[in-house]
Amino acid sequence: MRSGFEDWDFFLTLLSEGGTIGIVPEPLIEYRTAPASANIRSMSGRVDLYGLLIDRHRPLFEAHMRDALLALESRAILASARAEELMVRHPEEPIGDISYGDGGMASAVRIASARAAR
Repeated sequence: MRSGFEDWDFFLTLLSEGGTIGIVPEPLIEYRTAPASANIRSMSGRVDLYGLLIDRHRPLFEAHMRDALLALESRAILASARAEELMVRHPEEPIGDISYGDGGMASAVRIASARAAR
């Protein structure tokens, strides 16, 4: 994990070996970053690094797959609702290509209906 996410890999290794991780309520360190830091640079390869983490810790990911996928879906629903609000407030913006199977069509209908009601 020399390209980034080494801290995440470390924590997952602890968990996979039966360890636990706790959250301390007060800050114990000061964290700073800069545009040239490895933390920022690693974001360009985030999908590949995340895939590597999944491959390295597959049993841990599989054990929590349902909860993780449902949490991601919940975040996607919130992000979609925010995007819909913006689209309704800015009718000059085109709706664009509509996706299917992920709520895209329903979202486009809600936006068009709300725009027409204004």
